[in-house]
Amino acid sequence: MGASTSEFRFQPAQAPVRPTYGIKGVEKAFCRPESEPEKDFLSVAPTPQYSSASWRETSSRDVSKATLPKQIWQVMQNLLPWRQRVEPVEPLLASSVMVVSTHSSDQAEEKQNSEVQRVKRGFWRYSQMLMRRVVATPTSTDEERFQVWVKGRLIAQFPNQQQANLMAQRLKQFFYEPSDPYLNASPIEPALFDGLPGVKVGLRLLFKVDDALAADLDRNPELLAIEWANNLRLALGKVPLKLAEAQRRMYNLIETQRTFEGRASWYGPYFHGRSTATGETYSQYELTAAHPSLPFDTYLKVRNLENGNAVIVRINDRGPYVANRTLDLSREAARCINSEKVGIVPIEAVIMQPLSAQSEGYLVRN
Repeated sequence: MGASTSEFRFQPAQAPVRPTYGIKGVEKAFCRPESEPEKDFLSVAPTPQYSSASWRETSSRDVSKATLPKQIWQVMQNLLPWRQRVEPVEPLLASSVMVVSTHSSDQAEEKQNSEVQRVKRGFWRYSQMLMRRVVATPTSTDEERFQVWVKGRLIAQFPNQQQANLMAQRLKQFFYEPSDPYLNASPIEPALFDGLPGVKVGLRLLFKVDDALAADLDRNPELLAIEWANNLRLALGKVPLKLAEAQRRMYNLIETQRTFEGRASWYGPYFHGRSTATGETYSQYELTAAHPSLPFDTYLKVRNLENGNAVIVRINDRGPYVANRTLDLSREAARCINSEKVGIVPIEAVIMQPLSAQSEGYLVRN
């Protein structure tokens, strides 16, 4: 099976940054594609905010305590249609971007205090709750990691502080100068840039990931980019993408009307590092599959009929050579549809094709 482990490097700005050390044993947080979206990290009751100091609702208790001139002024404030100033949202978003070290609560609190000074007064309670809940005291055996947070939600985690700072800087820059003033019209999606997975907002590249970073984090690069895109979507109040849909957008694919059903198994450690039928080196961590006859590089959307989980895989090997089996998935693909422990599951597969191929009249053939 193909796809050799790619070099992975985070490139949030112009120049790529090479990780200096790695994190081992990081949980593969994605490949929970069909699960319900997790709840927000921080749930805060809305605090009344006023766009202008000239408008304030006045209670009867306040009126009774005020002098007569003040009472008249307060009544006029409540009755007259004062023109409200619309405060920009972007600086507030930029101020919510934080880099937190899992080994330094003092550093995190200092960072949070400096950010709180720049936020609106109405966000004080939010910031205080964020400071208390984000900063956790790690155990002495934990490896230090550097996390990027936006609006109280973890977006990404890095083994290197410089990488985290670069991502935070890129996010702040975008929030201060967005292509869409309120980030509503521009979709946040995973995408490929020069062959590397990344995250874009509209047509603007936010950041991309390379193989060195993925290797340091022990993660699949495409899955890592999709996870970061979904984290950012959640932080900005958008619905996260399911795995297969995120892959479809990333690879620019569409479904054809050609489908088939069967039973899918998976193969992993014994074949890891060996050559596939295409000559590629098989990696059990890539999203690939073996099929008896489909053309190499065909993309399939594979859905586990027992739980509905779906993943898109690329055909780069031949097999399986066992009766009553239609497809042999990589171990990572099996994890994504929750079939790793079961071993063999009933599946439905849809043949995908590049979006550009449709306009050219391209047809997928056996």
